[in-house]
Amino acid sequence: MKKSILLFLLFLASVSFYGCPYESNVAIDGPGIKINKNYTGIWSIKNGTTKYKVSKLDDYHIKIIQLPADSKDDNAKSDYDTVTYNAHFSKIKDVNFINITQKSKYDAPGKSIYYLYKFEVKGENEITLTEVTSNIKEKFSTSEKLKAYIEKYMDLSFFFGTESIYIREL
Repeated sequence: MKKSILLFLLFLASVSFYGCPYESNVAIDGPGIKINKNYTGIWSIKNGTTKYKVSKLDDYHIKIIQLPADSKDDNAKSDYDTVTYNAHFSKIKDVNFINITQKSKYDAPGKSIYYLYKFEVKGENEITLTEVTSNIKEKFSTSEKLKAYIEKYMDLSFFFGTESIYIREL
């Protein structure tokens, strides 16, 4: 009986931590890859209801706004409680990554948390984001150290977690 309870608790703990992307205090590198205009538009998770409006912020950054669930169009109204992200792209070997940071009016100046994903274009209207797993326990103080770590270990089976497919609606 004790063994069954212990196994159940271990299973519950592993499920509760599953699906959380790695959080980093630094990006993989600075913005240096120009934004492809084909990445802009309204995107939704395949077989899901969550939608995102992606727009070009400047030549190297995109702005991602999570639209309210009941939104009927692509305009996020200021009176809605929206979630906003800024992102830029990085490349290691031949693999594209996206560095995403949440933006809020409550953010402390100079403090950013980056969520890191492998970014793949599957077609004109389909992209895949695969999270860098939260199983990584190391914390990095510089982008150079983070990038070297990713380059060294990205080919190992544990390195990536959940994959999400996004479909362009507009």
